Amino acid sequence: MMLTLTRPATASLTRSSSPPRLVAVARIGANLPGSVAGMATDWAGMASAYDASFARLCEGTIPFIVEAAGGVPRRRRVADGEGATTYDGKGAATPDDRGAATPDDRGAAAPDGEGAAAPDGEGAATSDGGTGGAGVLDTGTAAALDVGTGTGTVAAALGAAGFDAIGVDADDGMVDFASKAHPGLTFLVGALPGLPFQGGEFDVVAANFVVNHTLRPRLAVRELARVAKHGGLVIATIWPSSPVSPLNQLWNDVMRDSRAVPLTGTRLPPEDDFERSASGFGALFSDARLADVRVEEVSWDFVISPGDLWVAVEAGIATIGANYRHQSEAGRQAMRAAYEDLTKGGGLTLPSTALIAVGRAV
Repeated sequence: MMLTLTRPATASLTRSSSPPRLVAVARIGANLPGSVAGMATDWAGMASAYDASFARLCEGTIPFIVEAAGGVPRRRRVADGEGATTYDGKGAATPDDRGAATPDDRGAAAPDGEGAAAPDGEGAATSDGGTGGAGVLDTGTAAALDVGTGTGTVAAALGAAGFDAIGVDADDGMVDFASKAHPGLTFLVGALPGLPFQGGEFDVVAANFVVNHTLRPRLAVRELARVAKHGGLVIATIWPSSPVSPLNQLWNDVMRDSRAVPLTGTRLPPEDDFERSASGFGALFSDARLADVRVEEVSWDFVISPGDLWVAVEAGIATIGANYRHQSEAGRQAMRAAYEDLTKGGGLTLPSTALIAVGRAV
């Protein structure tokens, strides 16, 4: 299989027009739902290699995550001279076609009752005077949490969209990398299913390709829901298992052509497992008592050079990396030779598809 670069080296982001596919993540030596062969649970020392390779693949879902997060109003309260609070509507936004946030007539929604704000017809809203005092400025920016932040790209995108964003990751090396890459944001060490936050702290909780790396995914989604505010959004992504993606097919071909010995997969216990499909992912969210759950299939092109992608393999990242580390020196050389033969002639353009689930905390 030869995949050559036929367009500029930027990902083309498009929604899939097909209905959600119904079935979990195809992995080398781990093609069944719940299989954890080679699953990366220890990312120590992998930040730079991940940033150069698979982080770029995972960034393909960022526009869709930011768009989904646009369902949370982002308001800034500005007190006028009479003690009433004006919502200026600048934060209550939905993403435009550039990924930027622009106000619309749905964004600046406010609860009813005393001290509540009512939309004025142009997206801005004014308070009935139940809050604030003269000369007071309250920057009530909505808070977003990026769980399993890795190199921090989702947190950075949410911050650019107007959220007060924080990223957490289980690996302190990733936290250090993200902090240096995005110095204006806060990154902390924290992991599912025990995040270092009180319940109900965040308007948006995102987990980009994280749930599928946990050993207890059901408990992980419940924890995402726990730290979301009432009415806040939980947004997560996973890889579907069917059909096999072009990237996974490439790895399958490398394993076959090199005659590498694959790792033996193990399965999660049934009580912790879920089907990596639209229906299975949606059920996982519903079981966590999230409301208004929807699951969508999204697609984009992953564009990368063969050399950058191989960095992940040699670093032991993902199942293909674990399989590479599992081989003898001769086996590793055979895998490298097979990969170079399959990818010779140019860069790689790999059509990619993910499932994104969104639910509202209640």
